[in-house]
Amino acid sequence: MPNREAVDSYYEAWTELNGDLSKVPLADDFVFVSPVATLRGRDQVQAMAAQFGPVALDFRVRDQFFGDGDTVLSVVEWELPGIEGTTTAAEILTLTDGVIDKAELFYDPRLVLEFSAAANK
Repeated sequence: MPNREAVDSYYEAWTELNGDLSKVPLADDFVFVSPVATLRGRDQVQAMAAQFGPVALDFRVRDQFFGDGDTVLSVVEWELPGIEGTTTAAEILTLTDGVIDKAELFYDPRLVLEFSAAANK
């Protein structure tokens, strides 16, 4: 699968499939890094996405920039139920031959942590 198609399938999973990453070409040793967690392995990431995807409201890709062919920078946004505000994140995807090896998200985690605290009450 070409890199662009792999990236499109990743964001389609978030925007249209409630975080169902089962058909996304992720490496078995895929690494997901965010301000609130670092997850290693496809199974850990799929478990997180299955929980977070359905509650992320209006997840969208605002901008996207393809670098040297193996690196993509996306600006994504989402809201969370019961929490006022929008989270905006920069996400760097690293790929090898159409397979996503790593996702690194950079964002202010306050809204995500507020949502998590409210959900755990």
